[in-house]
Amino acid sequence: MVFRRRSGGPFPQVGPARTRLDYQAFRELRHAAYLRFAQARTGDPHAASSLVDAAFIDLAAIWPDVLRSARPAAIAWSVLGRHLAALDGESQAPAAASFGDPFTGPGPRRSDAMLLHQQLGMSVKEAAEVMGIDETSLRLLLRP
Repeated sequence: MVFRRRSGGPFPQVGPARTRLDYQAFRELRHAAYLRFAQARTGDPHAASSLVDAAFIDLAAIWPDVLRSARPAAIAWSVLGRHLAALDGESQAPAAASFGDPFTGPGPRRSDAMLLHQQLGMSVKEAAEVMGIDETSLRLLLRP
């Protein structure tokens, strides 16, 4: 069975049927928020769409490991961040497996939190879920 994305292309194969269903559900849950974020960062809807698709393809390749992690959404957010960093020309974007502390490591940045919450109008809870961090950490990132 081949799953289809909204754009019509097939979903990447990610392992057993249950794992594929988990991936598909996660993708459906996060795709719109990731796309809105990428569009806000790039200012280009086409580049944002390609970037988000590429991030989900990379995520599919490591999905079984992501599911075994303590914070799957945080790893997914770091994969998206790596793609945005590459687009921005940053030389050392964080690897998905090296997601770190949101304040000191290669994890989510304050600017990401600000963009999600203030510019895109997400609640603290929504933004924290998208970034894969708890609400307290997001509130700390939002502090002046």
